[in-house]
Amino acid sequence: MALFEYVNEQYRSENDVINLIDYVQRNSHFFDTPFSFSSSPFCLWDQMKFYKRYYQKYDGNLVRHFVLSFDTSRYENHVTLNNIKSIGYFISELFCEYQPLFGIHKNTSHWHLHIVINTVNTQTGLRLHIDRKAFHNLNKHLAGLLSNYKIALMPYTYYDERGILNYGKAPAPFLYECKDPYTYK
Repeated sequence: MALFEYVNEQYRSENDVINLIDYVQRNSHFFDTPFSFSSSPFCLWDQMKFYKRYYQKYDGNLVRHFVLSFDTSRYENHVTLNNIKSIGYFISELFCEYQPLFGIHKNTSHWHLHIVINTVNTQTGLRLHIDRKAFHNLNKHLAGLLSNYKIALMPYTYYDERGILNYGKAPAPFLYECKDPYTYK
């Protein structure tokens, strides 16, 4: 089951943002900036900074950071790098006015997708506010997309013992404990 999380960390200085972009880029199997013109952390930050200065919104949290993790060691072992790229582009499209960038990492057990976005809208100058309700709606939208790849998103969707996608939280925490991971392909 996949998990989409907001990284609750403050990125209040230029160094914080450059270090985050560098981390996402340096450790990536794939890195892209669909709505920007460079891949250098300094140039990417300069592009984001341009809009912050233009709209005079250079204070507070400078970027938002999200991570979408996949259980590719078990239930999502059918997910490929190309699938994750497609998902990264889909999420980038949702935040296209906030200069998104994403990188796909793999640690020893699973793939995960890092998404970094500017907090200032390039078209309107409005700040990005993601409250609980907006995050919930984003997750519901993402759960629909992930179902196309046979991926459940905790706690919005799950596959039951028959391999059928259901919406809502899994009714029992032990639903997947003894299940064969190949059942969910």
